[in-house]
Amino acid sequence: MLMKDFVNHEMNCTLIELTCEDCQLVYKKNEADIKHTENICLKEQLRQLRNESKENKRQLNDITIYQSKSDMNVEIKKNNYYFRSYAYRNKYYIQ
Repeated sequence: MLMKDFVNHEMNCTLIELTCEDCQLVYKKNEADIKHTENICLKEQLRQLRNESKENKRQLNDITIYQSKSDMNVEIKKNNYYFRSYAYRNKYYIQ
Protein backbone atom coordinates (compact mmCIF):
# COMPACT_ATOMS: atom_id res chain seq x y z
CA MET A 1 0.00 0.00 0.00
CA LEU A 2 1.35 3.40 -0.94
CA MET A 3 1.76 6.07 1.71
CA LYS A 4 -0.64 8.34 -0.16
CA ASP A 5 -3.30 5.62 -0.13
CA PHE A 6 -2.66 4.90 3.54
CA VAL A 7 -3.18 8.55 4.56
CA ASN A 8 -6.32 8.71 2.44
CA HIS A 9 -7.54 5.46 3.98
CA GLU A 10 -6.93 6.75 7.52
CA MET A 11 -8.94 9.89 6.82
CA ASN A 12 -11.90 8.11 5.22
CA CYS A 13 -12.14 4.72 6.92
CA THR A 14 -15.03 4.61 9.36
CA LEU A 15 -13.72 1.54 11.20
CA ILE A 16 -10.62 3.22 12.59
CA GLU A 17 -10.74 3.50 16.39
CA LEU A 18 -10.36 6.87 18.03
CA THR A 19 -9.69 7.72 21.66
CA CYS A 20 -11.23 10.80 23.21
CA GLU A 21 -8.64 13.05 24.85
CA ASP A 22 -11.10 14.17 27.52
CA CYS A 23 -12.66 10.91 28.69
CA GLN A 24 -10.38 8.22 27.17
CA LEU A 25 -13.33 6.34 25.64
CA VAL A 26 -12.46 4.36 22.53
CA TYR A 27 -14.93 4.41 19.66
CA LYS A 28 -14.99 3.97 15.89
CA LYS A 29 -15.39 6.92 13.56
CA ASN A 30 -18.73 5.69 12.28
CA GLU A 31 -20.06 5.32 15.87
CA ALA A 32 -19.07 8.77 17.12
CA ASP A 33 -22.58 10.20 16.92
CA ILE A 34 -23.99 7.19 18.83
CA LYS A 35 -21.30 6.00 21.27
CA HIS A 36 -19.50 9.26 21.96
CA THR A 37 -21.89 12.15 22.22
CA GLU A 38 -21.10 15.21 24.31
CA ASN A 39 -23.37 13.94 27.10
CA ILE A 40 -21.68 10.53 27.13
CA CYS A 41 -18.25 12.19 27.24
CA LEU A 42 -19.25 14.46 30.13
CA LYS A 43 -20.84 11.60 32.07
CA GLU A 44 -17.68 9.52 31.65
CA GLN A 45 -15.50 12.41 32.83
CA LEU A 46 -17.76 12.86 35.87
CA ARG A 47 -17.59 9.12 36.65
CA GLN A 48 -13.79 9.20 36.44
CA LEU A 49 -13.60 12.26 38.70
CA ARG A 50 -15.86 10.62 41.27
CA ASN A 51 -13.66 7.53 41.33
CA GLU A 52 -10.56 9.70 41.66
CA SER A 53 -12.21 11.63 44.51
CA LYS A 54 -13.11 8.39 46.34
CA GLU A 55 -9.53 7.17 46.01
CA ASN A 56 -8.15 10.49 47.27
CA LYS A 57 -10.49 10.38 50.28
CA ARG A 58 -9.43 6.80 51.01
CA GLN A 59 -5.75 7.78 50.88
CA LEU A 60 -6.36 10.82 53.08
CA ASN A 61 -8.20 8.65 55.60
CA ASP A 62 -5.30 6.16 55.64
CA ILE A 63 -2.81 8.98 56.22
CA THR A 64 -4.97 10.42 59.01
CA ILE A 65 -5.24 7.04 60.73
CA TYR A 66 -1.47 6.49 60.42
CA GLN A 67 -0.77 9.98 61.78
CA SER A 68 -3.17 9.42 64.66
CA LYS A 69 -1.47 6.15 65.59
CA SER A 70 1.94 7.84 65.41
CA ASP A 71 0.75 10.65 67.67
CA MET A 72 -0.63 8.13 70.17
CA ASN A 73 2.67 6.21 70.19
CA VAL A 74 4.61 9.41 70.87
CA GLU A 75 2.22 10.29 73.69
CA ILE A 76 2.50 6.81 75.23
CA LYS A 77 6.30 6.94 75.09
CA LYS A 78 6.30 10.40 76.63
CA ASN A 79 3.95 9.31 79.43
CA ASN A 80 6.01 6.18 80.01
CA TYR A 81 9.17 8.31 80.27
CA TYR A 82 7.53 10.69 82.78
CA PHE A 83 6.19 7.80 84.82
CA ARG A 84 9.60 6.08 84.95
CA SER A 85 11.31 9.38 85.83
CA TYR A 86 8.80 10.00 88.60
CA ALA A 87 9.20 6.44 89.90
CA TYR A 88 13.01 6.75 89.86
CA ARG A 89 12.97 10.10 91.70
CA ASN A 90 10.66 8.70 94.33
CA LYS A 91 12.57 5.46 94.64
CA TYR A 92 9.91 3.27 93.08
CA TYR A 93 11.67 0.64 91.03
CA ILE A 94 9.71 -0.69 88.13
CA GLN A 95 10.77 -3.68 86.16
